[in-house]
Amino acid sequence: MANSLETTGRRAKEHRFEARLSDEDNELIEEARALLGLTRTDLMVRALRAYAKDAIAEYRSTLLSEEEFSDLLDALDAAPEPNERTRRAAAQMRQERAAHQ
Repeated sequence: MANSLETTGRRAKEHRFEARLSDEDNELIEEARALLGLTRTDLMVRALRAYAKDAIAEYRSTLLSEEEFSDLLDALDAAPEPNERTRRAAAQMRQERAAHQ
């Protein structure tokens, strides 16, 4: 007989997370949990995952002022002509891409 995790399609949880909360935070979390019809764990995991994804996205993005962006575009437009080594590398990359298509 398959276990309940296999039959429901849920993945087994291997890690535990605990947090100490103030009374105010605990009441807020409990109210949200009750309103959404979630378990405390589901609410906290959803919130932490969303926050983590946002933090990672923000960390990985680069924000430039208009002046910095203009300077970047100017630098890209003023890039030197490719040398022979660069041309060979580009040709090899095109050949490899074509072979994988």
